[in-house]
Amino acid sequence: MKIGIVTFWSSKDNYGQLLQLFALQTFLKELGHEPFLIRYAFWKDNSIPKLFKEYFLLPWRIPRAIKNKIAERKVHKSNIVHERKFVDFLSENILYTEQIYSTKELINNPPIADCYITGSDQVWGALTPNPVFFLQFGAKEIKRISFAASFGDGNDFFKDRYISKVTPYLNKFDMVTVREYKALDVCKKAGINGCILFPDPTLLIDMSNYNRLLFSNLSTDKYCLVYMLEGEEKTKMSMDDIVAFVKDMGAKMIYVASQGRFDKYAKQYPTIPQFLSYIKNADFVITNSFHGTVFSIMYHRRFVVIPKKNGNNTRIETLLSQYGLQQHIVEEPAMIKNAYNDVVDWTLVDNINEKKKKETVDLLQRVIGGK
Repeated sequence: MKIGIVTFWSSKDNYGQLLQLFALQTFLKELGHEPFLIRYAFWKDNSIPKLFKEYFLLPWRIPRAIKNKIAERKVHKSNIVHERKFVDFLSENILYTEQIYSTKELINNPPIADCYITGSDQVWGALTPNPVFFLQFGAKEIKRISFAASFGDGNDFFKDRYISKVTPYLNKFDMVTVREYKALDVCKKAGINGCILFPDPTLLIDMSNYNRLLFSNLSTDKYCLVYMLEGEEKTKMSMDDIVAFVKDMGAKMIYVASQGRFDKYAKQYPTIPQFLSYIKNADFVITNSFHGTVFSIMYHRRFVVIPKKNGNNTRIETLLSQYGLQQHIVEEPAMIKNAYNDVVDWTLVDNINEKKKKETVDLLQRVIGGK
C-alpha cells in the first residue's frame, strides 16, 4: 500500500522531528508498505490577501509579528553558522515527494496514495486547525489515519469553539490515534470514542535501525549530555544549576541546544548520527526534550527531565507514566542526584515497548493490512 505522510520535516535543529519521521517510514516499510513524505510547506500560503487580513484587519498582532521576525532572523543566522546537516539526513534516509506543496496545491492535486497518515508530532497544535494536517484532501475512498498525533498542551483545545472545528475533520478518519492522555480527552469531547493511545514511532523500531546511523568517532571520556530546547527562561532550572551538578559529578559536559538558546555556555551542534551517538554513550542525560527522553530510554541511559515552566509537559508525563518513571522529572537541583542513582529495570521497560509494538501492529493492520 502506498502511504503518504503529512508531518513536520523542515527543521534545521529539531532532532526528534526527523527521527520520528525516519522511524515511522521504517516501521511502515517493515509492515510491507511504501511510505513517503508529502513535503507540505504551510509557509507557502503567506499570500498578500492573508497577510492583509492578519495584520491590517488585526493590527494588534503586528508588534508580536515584528518580535517573532527578529527572533527568527537571529535563529536563522545561528543555523547558518552551526550547520547540523539535516537536509543531508533527509535526502539520505527519507522518501519524499519531489514537489513541495502549498495548501492550495495539495488540495487541488494531491499525490496518489492508498492511505494518508498525519503524525506523529504536534501536527494538531494550532488553535486554528490546518485542514492539511487533518488530511482534508484527496479522494473520499482513500484511508485516513492519525499516527500518535498531538495537540500540544493548553486548555484552549477543550473549548467548544475549537472542538466544533475539528469534529467534522476527525469524523472522516478511519483510525484516530494520539500520543498523550490529554489528546484522548480532546477527541472524546469531539465524539471520537474509538480514539487510541499510540506510542511515538521512535519507540516502535528495532535499535539496529538507529545503530546503523551512529557516528563512531567520539571521545571515550565520561560525560554528561545536556540537551535543551527553547530559551532558558522557559525551563524550571537554570543552566548554572545544571552545570554545577555536572561539575560535581566529575564529568565532562556536552551541551546540545536548539534554536533560542543563547546562554553563555559552549554548545555542540551535532548531526543526527552524532546526536544519537552522544545519547548512546553518555553516562547521564539531562534534558527537557521529549525525544531526548525517548532515546535515553531506548539506549538505557541514566536520565533526568527538567520540566517547562508553562506546564507544557503532557507528552513527557504520559511517556514516563507508562514505565513508572515519573520520578525522573525533577524541578530542583537537589533532586537530580536521586534520578541519577535510580536503578531502572530496563528489561521491564523493553518488555513494555515490545507489548506496545505488537498492539500497534495489530491495530494498524486491521485498517491498512500488512505482510
